[in-house]
Amino acid sequence: MLRRNSLTEAREILEFIIAAESDNDQARLLLAQTYLGSDPKLAAKTVDPIKLGSQSFEGAEAIGLLAALLERAESQDSFALDSVGDLYLAAIDKVRSNNLDSALDGFIGVIRKNREYDDDGSRKACIAIFKLLGEADQVTRTHRPAFSAALY
Repeated sequence: MLRRNSLTEAREILEFIIAAESDNDQARLLLAQTYLGSDPKLAAKTVDPIKLGSQSFEGAEAIGLLAALLERAESQDSFALDSVGDLYLAAIDKVRSNNLDSALDGFIGVIRKNREYDDDGSRKACIAIFKLLGEADQVTRTHRPAFSAALY
């Protein structure tokens, strides 16, 4: 459902599940993903109850990192002027539109050109996306080798 961008429908279903099972961290994580592009603060707030020890904790951390990145991108002057700045902002916009495949392409491109840009922000964003998708996801499996090659 999230892949097809049926966010309104997904939110309704996930909110119903969380109302019935307030400790359902997986549903909470998926709900946060639906808010990530449109309301990063709400996305981060949605995963706040997920604590260390939960199977969804790494995903919650990933949502927090990506939400903070999206919020910073709203004030574009928060990033240093650099030749990769536009590429970095374009990758962040891809996260906002839930196009994680293209976002990874962009972030890996930034790593290749200037790994240290925004305090290694592209590497951190890639890892967050990989955690969110899971290692078995096709997008992760496609981009993991290019990510590793760009780092080394």
